Amino acid sequence: MDQQFEGTLIHAKGRVSSVVAMFIAELSLPIKIEVLEKIEMTREPEHLKLNLNGRVPVYFEGSRENPTFVLVESAAIAMYLLEKYDKEHKLLPKVGDLHKRAKTFQFFSFASCELYPFIAKSWEIMYRPGQTPERMGAELAELGKKWKNEYEPFLIKEIGDKKYLLGDDFSAADLIMSYTIGMLAFGILDAKSPVLYAYYQRLAQRPAFKSIFDNMGPKKE
Repeated sequence: MDQQFEGTLIHAKGRVSSVVAMFIAELSLPIKIEVLEKIEMTREPEHLKLNLNGRVPVYFEGSRENPTFVLVESAAIAMYLLEKYDKEHKLLPKVGDLHKRAKTFQFFSFASCELYPFIAKSWEIMYRPGQTPERMGAELAELGKKWKNEYEPFLIKEIGDKKYLLGDDFSAADLIMSYTIGMLAFGILDAKSPVLYAYYQRLAQRPAFKSIFDNMGPKKE
């Protein structure tokens, strides 16, 4: 019997839509994932009808031709799916747990407003047409200062002596951060930062994380 899907995610491998794909995998949701063969497909008329910005992710319910509901932005889609499907609060803290819910929203905002643009900037530097090795190295070094001076200390303080961001249990706060931590593991995050590196290793054990990043990660030093 064919699986009955209740929604569709348009996803491109390696892109921020990976965040939503991890939520779908972690909760085993009845959501169909359509993977674009190439990112240029986001500029095609069929895609632009769903998202005029020509980006991923896009989530919709109903048919592509006549959707009943469309949502863009990874954090918004992830929160919608949590509110709709996580009735047992496996990932999203209960409404009455005000502090943990507030912290969850903090990390949703931090990931989407701070870290996603940070990663996008690094890609822009590396793949800019006409970029030279010397200029790329200088720009990435300057960008790295922001990580070392702002983002890394903040995350280390938030983790503290806990296993995860909200305590000993994996939560939506960790899942929303998984994409950025996984991408940072390709270069800027390494064993020189023991708290974050240990956190990365815990995240990397999750099946949803592996489904996106497979065996890719930082080299130990």
